[in-house]
Amino acid sequence: RDLTPPKSLLCGDFRNETIRDMARESIGNVPFDVILTDPPYGIREKQEWTLSSSNYPWSLCHTNPLLDIVKIVAMDLERGKPLICLNGGGRLVVFVPCTSQQSIYDLLPAREQLSDAMLSLEVMVEQRLNDSLSRWLVVFESK
Repeated sequence: RDLTPPKSLLCGDFRNETIRDMARESIGNVPFDVILTDPPYGIREKQEWTLSSSNYPWSLCHTNPLLDIVKIVAMDLERGKPLICLNGGGRLVVFVPCTSQQSIYDLLPAREQLSDAMLSLEVMVEQRLNDSLSRWLVVFESK
């Protein structure tokens, strides 16, 4: 198929600034054209834990991974290291699970959060998994 092999493969937590910097370095310190992710939902490991966590380094985290990603995109913009190509056409593509009791719109970032990250909502497509669960393919584009 004549596909170009990846320049590098990294394994790490996107929330870690060092990992993001290593990812950028692997492609010549330029922003990514596309970030495609299916982040974890439900039980997520905490990066830090205290004695009050009953000796377990994990617990339920009640944050929305999509909101975390959008906040990180905005933070990296602020520090002058954009993750996504900002001259138009850069995309963040995320899968978002949604139960039948939820509205996908309640799971998306607010307009202000998208504005801070210089992103706009472009496309949403639902994939029904069963009677009570769907996952949405959500595409954001850089402004």
